[in-house]
Amino acid sequence: MDKLENITLYNIDKIIIIQKFYKKYVKLYIFNKNFMNYYKYIYNNIIKYNKYHNILFIKCKKIHKTYSPSKNENKFIFGNLIQLSVIDFLNKIFKKCIDLDELHTFGSEFKNDCILFLTNNVNFYLSIKCKSKKQGDIIIINKHSNNINYLNLLNNLITIVIIVENNDILIINHNIVDKKYIKDNEANVSYKSSLITYMYKFQKNYIIHLETDDNFKNFLEYEYNNIQPINIYKILYDKL
Repeated sequence: MDKLENITLYNIDKIIIIQKFYKKYVKLYIFNKNFMNYYKYIYNNIIKYNKYHNILFIKCKKIHKTYSPSKNENKFIFGNLIQLSVIDFLNKIFKKCIDLDELHTFGSEFKNDCILFLTNNVNFYLSIKCKSKKQGDIIIINKHSNNINYLNLLNNLITIVIIVENNDILIINHNIVDKKYIKDNEANVSYKSSLITYMYKFQKNYIIHLETDDNFKNFLEYEYNNIQPINIYKILYDKL
């Protein structure tokens, strides 16, 4: 009898673990799978909050001018500052947006950068990438092991791509990307530059253009050209 009770208790524990797993992961998987059902709402909300949309790209222009990724030492700073700008933007115009890196005591998130909450129950993991121009591949995941099928990890991946030069936001749903636009090598998995070209020609509905306001226009006219590049490493060195 004792053994039977132990087995029953053990099974209950397993059931509880499975239930927790379902609530935490399977539910989120379903939401991510149906992301495109909510795309129109997301698109319309970005257009609605044009003021914050403009502020986002003012920040992106400032970051690009200050920490140009044309210098290799600036690439990490450029990418991370724009990532933070996008998360702040989404947090202002939707229920909330959580920076996944802030949930780590060390290191950073492997694949996604934030969780966007449209409601308390509808949320999506998002990856955020940025480019100065339309040209060039987009690295979507760096490889850390040869024993992992990284392509399988990308199922349901939703990527927000900021194109600074064009003031555009691109939304890429990995599940509908043709394999010919995916580059898989020993170091990483990337979207080829030709995918961006294809989207500008045939998937314009997944590109959100900025409608510039007076604030943005004044920034370009009176402030942008006066921004000087910053050598962050020299500043840090001088403080030693």
